[in-house]
Amino acid sequence: MSEFSGAIPVFPLAGLVFFPGTVLPLHLFEPRYREMALDLLEGEGLLAMALLEEGWEEDATGDSPIHPIVTVGHARRWERQEDGSLNMELVGLGRARILGEVPGKPWRRARLLPLEDEPVGPEETRELSQSLLWALQRLVGAEKSDPAEIKLDPSLDLGRFCDSLAFLLPMEPARKMELLAELDPAIRARALVRHLEDLRRKGTLRRVVHILPGFSLN
Repeated sequence: MSEFSGAIPVFPLAGLVFFPGTVLPLHLFEPRYREMALDLLEGEGLLAMALLEEGWEEDATGDSPIHPIVTVGHARRWERQEDGSLNMELVGLGRARILGEVPGKPWRRARLLPLEDEPVGPEETRELSQSLLWALQRLVGAEKSDPAEIKLDPSLDLGRFCDSLAFLLPMEPARKMELLAELDPAIRARALVRHLEDLRRKGTLRRVVHILPGFSLN
């Protein structure tokens, strides 16, 4: 993700953490956010999704504290509804850190610093990807295959694989925020393997997720 030009609109939400490589549907109905959407669609189409910090309900100023690590997405497939609201899909491009907020609009904007994942070697990528896939198999009860027999897409990006899982799996927002803030995909992968094992022990999830890229449980 390249450098940003100027201030990027920031959309704070409670209880939702957006990740790079995933798609987030948005329904914008407040007048200021409808105006924001039209403004960004006339420009670069970029929008940063931020998680509101705990206790935001007590802040009546509209400037509730947000976590400094955000995901920047690109707006696509937008349409205006009869009531004036807007539906759009946001495609996650990458992580960024808020350097400072910029006043001047009814919605929040900020200067952002793009963040990149740390490199992971091919052997560690293969081992961690297999561990994640094996944990997924155990979670959904598909334990007939040996983990060494799992077929991996050679183009699989470990960081994006982890981000897709983190976005889709049931998890407290604070834990998802920790994963978003972690720039080492290997650390994210190990944390997700532990989480998948916890879900299996608790019997939390018993369905196959078909929209994760790069692998199959068949």
